This record gives sequence, structure tokens and C-alpha cells, in this order.
Amino acid sequence: MKPDLWEAYVDRANSLGNSGRMDQALADLNRVLGVAPNQPRALGLRGAAQQAMGNPDKAIADFDRALETDATDLNLLLGRAAVYAQMNEHQKALADRETAVRLRPRNAEAYISRGGSYHQLGDHERGLADRAEAIRLAPKSSLAWIARGNALFLLGRYEEALTDLRHGLELQPDAQDVTDLIVRAEAQLAARQRREEPVNAAVREGQPSALSAETVFALPRAAGGVAASVNPAAAAPPPEPAPAVAAPPPAPVTQPAAVPATVAPPPTAEDLHKQGRELLNQKQYKPAIERLTAVLALQPKHALALNARGFALLLSNQPAKAVVDFNAAIQIDPKYVNAHRNRAAALRKLGQTAAADADSAMVQKLMTVK
Repeated sequence: MKPDLWEAYVDRANSLGNSGRMDQALADLNRVLGVAPNQPRALGLRGAAQQAMGNPDKAIADFDRALETDATDLNLLLGRAAVYAQMNEHQKALADRETAVRLRPRNAEAYISRGGSYHQLGDHERGLADRAEAIRLAPKSSLAWIARGNALFLLGRYEEALTDLRHGLELQPDAQDVTDLIVRAEAQLAARQRREEPVNAAVREGQPSALSAETVFALPRAAGGVAASVNPAAAAPPPEPAPAVAAPPPAPVTQPAAVPATVAPPPTAEDLHKQGRELLNQKQYKPAIERLTAVLALQPKHALALNARGFALLLSNQPAKAVVDFNAAIQIDPKYVNAHRNRAAALRKLGQTAAADADSAMVQKLMTVK
């Protein structure tokens, strides 16, 4: 196969992948790599396809081979970092993103991505600094503004978050996921101002924007939670013995007042949802499934919990059960991109290629058609 011909195959594979036809894209890429096994662009595209199909180990292997040929390719570095982040290998993701920033110190996307790794590792000061630098380098990038706004929201800094998110929406007016997050931030801010409990408004996750897995982070749990203080009631003194002879009644004995016990309130659905996702991030799938099941006992139509439990089931090698949860999440929110993407991966494990391709095509449609 001549170079100009395999380039045509790579271009066609890229188009097929963008339209969700991953199997056909892989066929073209495998054909190219059969004659040019170290072609970095083909390896990178195949790595991205393997990631989309739920095969992170194969994706990493392809990105590794591609980077052996061209260790300075920004797309390859950020592509491998994205897979590491999906695998919760955040230190490895950070290493690739630090290399990307060092090689391309004026590339805003590299800073946005590195900021995501810092946030995942709990270094929120550096995460916000990187996203501020991305805004400085590319002030008209909606992604940069939305990424910082998302981080500020998750840190509870709602007023600052709203400023960034609204600016990002001005630059990308058709970003429905950003509109959703703005609504939620406004509700949280109003609740805080009224000194009420935070509003558990629903917001889509995992959308192909700044709210994707690349930039959404889960805040680490505070060390040493505050335990409920329970003070037992004071014991009543023993009864006075009956007098042998008549005597004036004894003075009344004042019993010490019982101190009411302070009992911790039961966890809310959102408390359980956060716990479930934290356990999922720690790869503790069985307890994560239990927590998320508890969420659904309280809120059966909690689409985010359904998708998260489905993902935990998928990672636990229970794809059939995972599909049931993804179906329910999509029924609640037909535009839930992550649920479609996850269902496609589960269906492929079940050998239902045509149905998986349909979900992958839907992902591409939702990503491109506003």
C-alpha cells in the first residue's frame, strides 16, 4: 500500500469514527497498520477508537507505540492522558499533561487538561491557576471559561462560577449542558442566600464540553468527618426506702434533666450519590453499587445515579445489568451522552454490535447537532 493510499484510509477512518462507525474505522486503521505498523496518526486514531469502545488497555498500548515514534505530538499526549484519567490513573495523566504544557507553553488546551488533573488530585489552587492561564492565552475560548466555571461550581464558589459560565455561554450559545449548570448554580446560590439546604437540581454530566470527564472532578472527602455527639440521659437515683413510721413527706428530689441525644440526620440521596461516585473512582465497585442502589431507593429517576451504577456494573463485568441501568437513564434523559456512550460499550461486550453502533452514532449526533 502506497503512502498516499494509506493516508486516504486514515482520513476515511477518521470520518467513520466521527460518525460513530467504530468497527469500520478500526478495519481501515488495522489495514493501514498492517503495512505501516508505527504510523503515529493511525495509532492515535485507533487508540481513540479503542477508548470510545471501552477498551482502555488497548488504547494505552496504541498511544504508547505512537509516542515512541513521535514523543512531541500534543494530540497523542493529551489523548493518552485522557485514557489514563478515565482509568483513574491521575498521576500518569498529569505527567503527560505536564509534558504537553512544557512542549506547547502557549497552548490553552494543554493548560485546561493539566488543570483537570490537578483538580482530580485535590490541588485546586493549581487547577484554577491553569484554567486562568488558559483564559489569558485564549480569551475567546468558550472551553476555557466553562472549564474554570465548572471547577468553581464544584468548589462551591457559585458567584464566581456564574460569571465564568455565563461568559462561556455567550461564546457558545448553544451549549445546553452549560445552561443546565448555570441553572443549578443559580439555585444553589439562592438556597445559600436563604440559608436553606442546597437544592439537589439535576445536571447532565459527561457531556462533550468542559463538563466532560476531562474537566469534571470529584472533590475529595474531608478528612475526619464530624461524628454525632450523643449524650446519654442522666440515670435516675434509686427510690427512697419506705419509712417505718409516719414522717413528714420528704422534700421532692429534683431529677437531673435528661440531655437529648444529638442524632445525625440520615444521608440524603445526594450524599449517597457522592459516596457512590467516590467509591467508583476508587474502583470499589461492589460498595459503589450498594450506595447508588440506596440513591435509587430514595429517587428512582435519578439519571446520574443510574448511569453511575451502570458503569460500576460494567466495570464489574456485568454488562447485561449495566444495560438495564443505562436504558433507564436514557429514558429519563434521551440526550444523556455519557449514558449512550456507556451503553454502547456494554452492548459491545454482549456482542450486540449493531445496537452498539447505533448508540455510538447517537453520541456523535448529540456532540455535533445542537
